[in-house]
Amino acid sequence: MRHTLPLLAAALLALAPQGAEASTLLRQLERSGMTQQDLNIMVQTGSTLYAGGGARAGADTIWSNPETGAFGAVEVASVC
Repeated sequence: MRHTLPLLAAALLALAPQGAEASTLLRQLERSGMTQQDLNIMVQTGSTLYAGGGARAGADTIWSNPETGAFGAVEVASVC
């Protein structure tokens, strides 16, 4: 579970437009229209990419929330 924060940060940064360094992640999240439930599903689904310590760059998975209609993909950008 300790990898979910970098996963969430990576996912949110992927949503950020160029030059958005001055914006906070919270503002970017607010503008995305994603709900807390959407984020929970995204992080939970994305965490499967790290199961058993087998994360590898380029691995991806899709997520969706049928209640809100939100969906997307989570990709491992790099592994340290």
